[in-house]
Amino acid sequence: MELYGSRADLLPGWMAKVVRAPEGSGRLLTWAGRPGIRLLDYAEHERCERDSLRRFPQDRDGCVDWAEVVDDLVAEGGEHLVQEFLGGGGEVMIMWGSLSVPSVALDGAGAASRVAEILDVDAVVWMVRSGLLLERNCFDDTVRVARVPVMVSE
Repeated sequence: MELYGSRADLLPGWMAKVVRAPEGSGRLLTWAGRPGIRLLDYAEHERCERDSLRRFPQDRDGCVDWAEVVDDLVAEGGEHLVQEFLGGGGEVMIMWGSLSVPSVALDGAGAASRVAEILDVDAVVWMVRSGLLLERNCFDDTVRVARVPVMVSE
């Protein structure tokens, strides 16, 4: 998908940098993750979304339909939940509400002090860590965390 990841410039500067594109790519420059940050390609993004966000009922806008999530809801509250979620450590995948911003994988503990910068990227942010999904949605002023439902075929 050509749109995916086309606006890496919207990521905080500590996440991405411009580098020389691989030879034969038809481009002179491209974006790359800074040390400790991995920019997900579209296939990785799709896999992460499929294995987390798409396991929940969704509204028309792609956000979780929380009215339909009962058993898996873990926490609901303010933006302090984002810092707690990241501070839990381990690898965290972050997806934004716009496909033009590339999803990233990073160490949650290292990013916990940069919550404001992460949330400023887009009005909707999803984070996935250790079987948990966090959704921050500015439009309805919510932060929610839920266990990712296990698929029956697993």
